[in-house]
Amino acid sequence: MMQTTHGAEWRQAHVESSPFYTNKEVDHLIKDVEQSVTSELEGGDRSKAMKRLRVPPLGDEQHPWTNFKMGLFIGMFVVLVIVIIISANFIDHSSDWEPALQMYRGMFLVIFDLFLLGVNTYGWRSSGVNHVLIFEIDPRNHLSHAQLLELASFLAVMWALSVISYLYCEFIGIPPMAMPLSFATFLIVALINPFKFFYYRARMWLLRILFRIFTAPFHHVGFADFWLADQLNSLVTVLLDLEFLICFYAFQVEWLGTNSGNVCNQHKFGVRAIVACLPAWFRFAQCLRRYRDTKLIFPHIVNAGKYSTTFFVVLFSTLYKVHVELYGAQYRQASVFFYLWIAAAVISSSTGLNGSFFAMAEDLVLRFLWTLTVSVAEGLLYNSHILSTLFSCLEVFRRFVWNFFRLENEHLNNCGQFRAVRDISIGPIDSNYEQQLLDIMDDENGTDWRLNDKRRRGLRCTWLWLKPLVHKVRMFIDDDDERVPLVNGSKQLKRI
Repeated sequence: MMQTTHGAEWRQAHVESSPFYTNKEVDHLIKDVEQSVTSELEGGDRSKAMKRLRVPPLGDEQHPWTNFKMGLFIGMFVVLVIVIIISANFIDHSSDWEPALQMYRGMFLVIFDLFLLGVNTYGWRSSGVNHVLIFEIDPRNHLSHAQLLELASFLAVMWALSVISYLYCEFIGIPPMAMPLSFATFLIVALINPFKFFYYRARMWLLRILFRIFTAPFHHVGFADFWLADQLNSLVTVLLDLEFLICFYAFQVEWLGTNSGNVCNQHKFGVRAIVACLPAWFRFAQCLRRYRDTKLIFPHIVNAGKYSTTFFVVLFSTLYKVHVELYGAQYRQASVFFYLWIAAAVISSSTGLNGSFFAMAEDLVLRFLWTLTVSVAEGLLYNSHILSTLFSCLEVFRRFVWNFFRLENEHLNNCGQFRAVRDISIGPIDSNYEQQLLDIMDDENGTDWRLNDKRRRGLRCTWLWLKPLVHKVRMFIDDDDERVPLVNGSKQLKRI
């Protein structure tokens, strides 16, 4: 674009004569920083100092070995799933398949969510959304999309092997319920182990954010905090299954020859209701904290009200289920709490619809899948655990689609409100905007176009195209689906 006649004239008239181009103070500051780091921190070793200072580009290609392992693990998982399906039809586990399903379901949802997060990361990177900046991750140490997909596929293979071991436990002489416990222990130890291997920095970052979520009212809330708390709202089934796993091995397994009966799925104790409210409470507390910090009623108090509706959904659903447990099946779908549950769920599901038309339709359908729970599952027309498993997977997929819009919105806000303080990697401008840009260059008041025409918000990040003209600035554009660095003030921009 800058190689056109209009572009070259506009650049000479407005860019090369601008103070930000002619002023060399930034170059002097860069040299001072390099000299200080070299002499004070690295003992005069300039190569180490420059390695410490240089930030790797967002679009670095992954090592082929990582991609190979990812493909290998995905292929193995597909084969193992086929083995599980065939084996489950020939091996009798009618006495314990429901508890096993509840325990394996939560662990699978975590792995599935991790895999979709890898796809999210690939989409953000390829579209120029700088998730590393938005999440405030160390740009030198973060998991790429290929590493996330590799990790998720590896854990999926381990999960499938554990399920197969459960199915064939009688043939290998292992108690069937030892397999879910061993795999859950493996996942927990892999997450919290203090040794510096198995993505140590990423695990510590995740644990730190989780701690901030659990203590939400007492900390400043950053983007990563409420983003991860939103993920937890789509993973309520995981928390409930974790509670079931702990309860099952504490009370239902005959460790000492005693059996407490099927107490873990009962609601009269109130434990499951508290666990189901935790994700909504985290976001509710975060919204109140953000209101305290910003004094903005919208959107923080409004969002707090939205998440508070979940408390009523859980309350009425729990009262209904306790009513059925205490007074018998004649109150199934006939209790007043059943209808209060439906009313609260409708209100709660009606909030937060946004995005493109396709995403809105998908979001609307998936948000109201609970109607099948209150009609089919509560009517005993189909097994409630199987339905819950299917709906939980669809809810994770809904959150996966939501993640694209949420990060895109944050990226645009960073550009439009000039909140970005580090270099942002952006994709090429759509060709439909090229003529508009040329018109802006020819316009005498073109420099004020962002203020005068809000309809052109799609172009509000275009000022970053001029940053390669400043020395020492690094930027990336897409060229034939590859990242092409523009460094050291290069003026060679390929016309789109």
